Order: sequence, then C-alpha cells, then structure tokens
Amino acid sequence: MVTRKTSRRGVVNDALQLFRRKGYHATSMADIGTACGLLKGSIYHYFSTKEELALAAIEEETAAAREGFFSVAYQEKRAAGERLRDFASGMVVHFMGREGGCLMANLAAESSDVLPDLMPSVSSYFEEWVEALAHILEDRYGRHRALELAADSLARTQGALLLMKVDPRAQSALQRARYDLISLLD
Repeated sequence: MVTRKTSRRGVVNDALQLFRRKGYHATSMADIGTACGLLKGSIYHYFSTKEELALAAIEEETAAAREGFFSVAYQEKRAAGERLRDFASGMVVHFMGREGGCLMANLAAESSDVLPDLMPSVSSYFEEWVEALAHILEDRYGRHRALELAADSLARTQGALLLMKVDPRAQSALQRARYDLISLLD
C-alpha cells in the first residue's frame, strides 16, 4: 500500500464517510486506512480505538450540522418563516447526495446496545436538532408544542433518509419532509 500524508481531520472525515455508508461494525480500521491512504497501524497514531475515532466522527458531523442548518435557527434578526425555510433547505443540502443517509441514525440503530459510550453524543446531536427547530417554532406554537413539532419533523426527515438508503430514487421523500416543515409557518 502506498501511504500518503494525512491529517487527523482527514482520518476522521474518511472514517465518517465509511461509518455512514457501511456502518460502524462493518468498517474495519484497515478499511479506514485504505480510504486514508495509510497503513492500518498509522491510524493508531491519531486514535487509540475505533470507538474513539467514531466519537471524533460524531463530533465532526455535529459541528457540520451546527455550523450549517442548525445555526440558521438562531439568526434572530431574520423572520421565523425565513429561518425555517433556510433551515429546511440547509437540511436537504446537508443530506442530499450523501451515500448512507444520516450517520447518527445509523449509529443509533446499529450500536445503541453494544456501544453505549457513543449514544450520549448521538443523542445530543438529535437534541440540538430538535432545540434549534423548536427555537424557530416557539413564538407561533409555544414551547411544548414547538418541541413536539420539531421532534415529529426530525422523525419524518430520518424516515425519508432511510427510504433514500433503500432506494436512491426516493429523494422526493426528503423534499416532502422539507415542504411539510416549511408549511408549519405558512
């Protein structure tokens, strides 16, 4: 194998893509090494275990969502309807064309019983999503109902992403989830 110089972040990003596409358990450190252009042992320079690498991938994915569509919710100078449209559109952009769907949903489904140390970070991601969305909806619906609607929207989006894993032509399901979300403030 030809090795190339790569950074810790490069290892994390390659692992994130593999975990999302193949799953945590089906992805070996050798797979990650191949994707990074590193020998398997070189990955241990950055991470002592695969679980530690998975936690870094979760942090990276959370940061991307936080800097992307989550952040739109807190742009207080903009109208709620505009923020909701941009949140929904940003959500679609975040997931469209990503083979494997949502890393967090995949990890939750695959690993909740066998890798409990990952679940607080996965759960936190979904909580941040619901909080951001509820923040936009709260003025119209009140806190309790906004949280319910945000959780329902998250479930709808995750269902659409699951359908897209089964049938890549089902991208319209994600668009419908977007339209349904936007309709909450129309």
